Amino acid sequence: MKKLSTLLLIISCSLCFSQKYHFDYAVQYDHETTNGKMYLQNVINSADDSYDLRLTSTKKNDTGVLIDYKNSVQHFFTLSSLKFPLTTEHFKYNYSKKMTSLVKQFAEEDARRFFDVELIESKNEISIYSVKEYGSSLKKKPTTTGIIKMKNFENQLSSFGLSNLLDYVNAGKKINFSTNQILTEGEIKFKDGEHKMKLVYVEPQDFDLNIAEIVYK
Repeated sequence: MKKLSTLLLIISCSLCFSQKYHFDYAVQYDHETTNGKMYLQNVINSADDSYDLRLTSTKKNDTGVLIDYKNSVQHFFTLSSLKFPLTTEHFKYNYSKKMTSLVKQFAEEDARRFFDVELIESKNEISIYSVKEYGSSLKKKPTTTGIIKMKNFENQLSSFGLSNLLDYVNAGKKINFSTNQILTEGEIKFKDGEHKMKLVYVEPQDFDLNIAEIVYK
């Protein structure tokens, strides 16, 4: 009985202090807002949108920040290379930071963000939709309007593109498509400005990041 208790304790500690993430696509979008232009390189899991990895390259080094929305934590890495395909060996884990719990924030957003999406045109695997966002389920007056272009894809990557365009992590849960698609272009207008996005690349990946022991700073 004592041996069993010890084994259960070891398993429990392993679950508390380790975390494993899988990635299967690298994606880059160019962004343009009323405040200027920028680009974001991300590595994602098409089957799990509860986390994503953001890559940054400077003259000094290449780094990655893994944002785990479900567990409200950020993991920081240094990369030896940004050449695709990436592998586990490219990443050196540095430390982690706890974020303020996102549960309440996401619940508040879910309660005030509603969408209507209408197909305008579909041709050669490209579908163009109009998007309207409303501040309540009554959908009386749109707060945001826009156009998105979606392309048929082997896996469902629409959620990632929509969440970035609309600045809403759960956008993909409220805007569903009957086929697997990826956002290629998007333009939305809201009260204080506009946001444009354009797909630069999507590259297949196949690697895991396993943090054996999380070190918080």
